[in-house]
Order: sequence, then C-alpha cells, then structure tokens
Amino acid sequence: MSNLRRHAHRDRHARQNRVALPVPERVVHRGREQREAKDVLTKAFGEDGAQKREKLPALQSAFQHEWEEGGTAWRDVHAFLDTL
Repeated sequence: MSNLRRHAHRDRHARQNRVALPVPERVVHRGREQREAKDVLTKAFGEDGAQKREKLPALQSAFQHEWEEGGTAWRDVHAFLDTL
C-alpha cells in the first residue's frame, strides 16, 4: 500500500472511530514560535522596551566614539589591516 493510501486509510479510520490523530511536530513548534514572537513584541512595545530605548542614545554615542578616527575599534581594525 502506498504512503498516500496508507495515510488516507488511517485518516478515514480515525474519523469513523473518533480517534485523535497525532499532531504533526511542525504544528506544535508553530504555536510555540507564535507565542514567543508575541512575548517578544509585547515586551518591545511595553515598559521593558521603553527602558531599553531610553538607554539607546548613550549606547549609540559610545559606539560612535569607538569608531571615530583614533577610537579603540578604529585603531584595532587598522592595526589588523597593517598586518596583511
């Protein structure tokens, strides 16, 4: 019996006998991923996200200073390039 016929037979048998079929694993993961995405977005647009956005300008400034000419990151990259 082919796989397609085997699955059709199993599904028909399950419906007739009201037997629960196993839930495919990808469906279970999709539900978990959707909950996780919803949690992340809820936090990002909530109080947690607001606190992080308040800290962002200071972080941007620190990164900008590191990459300006003479900054630590700038010097390290140029030192590496000089070895090539």
